[in-house]
Amino acid sequence: MLDIVYHDNMVRPEWDEDGKLLNNWDPTGPFDDSEYIMVYFRINTPSYFHPGRPYSGMSCFDSAKDRKAFYEEIRGIFEELGWSVFGETNLKREKSRLHVHPREISGTVQKWEVEFIAENLANKGKLFDIKWVDLYKNVYDIDDEKYMKFLEERREMVRELLLSLGRTNKGTGAVHERSLIEWVAKKVMLVRVGISDGLCGTHDITEDFVVGELEKLKQEGFMVVSQKRGMSFVRAKTPEEMA
Repeated sequence: MLDIVYHDNMVRPEWDEDGKLLNNWDPTGPFDDSEYIMVYFRINTPSYFHPGRPYSGMSCFDSAKDRKAFYEEIRGIFEELGWSVFGETNLKREKSRLHVHPREISGTVQKWEVEFIAENLANKGKLFDIKWVDLYKNVYDIDDEKYMKFLEERREMVRELLLSLGRTNKGTGAVHERSLIEWVAKKVMLVRVGISDGLCGTHDITEDFVVGELEKLKQEGFMVVSQKRGMSFVRAKTPEEMA
């Protein structure tokens, strides 16, 4: 295995006592095929990055020839690994997706692919160097039916979050209803491949589930509802109001 740093950004602390990024994610697994993760392969492309240029605050390639050569090299590496390239900067292999930039190659891949891709980039890249690998959220390959079961198991958690986040100081004021729904959905949701990972789609059933539970709380008398400037606001009733 090459000496590549695999850094989990979801774990703290991020740095050791010497100020070095922690190598805190094990790329060897074992992993199930249903396990995906959001990843950034951080790379350095010398023909692109020029911080000392006096005439521009932005990085760019030295020439159109350099740009073409970089993307062709990336294409060759990934096609050899069984990936398809479309639109020059986009890569696809089954449900895995990556976007190419001269500073990073990022997206959602199966966990077992992370080390495989990183080592191929390190071994085969001539026009760039891999600096390290950043890992972010886990992404799950589960269908709607299984995901609904997951949400059902967290029904009480959703209700408690709606009530706690919808509670205001001294029982006055109110919370924007749409914002409350989004806050709670983000806390309970699983990021799913091709649905809520931001790469292949945006719709997810989590918010619909939260909306349903909020409506139940309204009907059960736990929430005060108000309207202002065409927008809906809610707040959780105080214990005194519920007594």
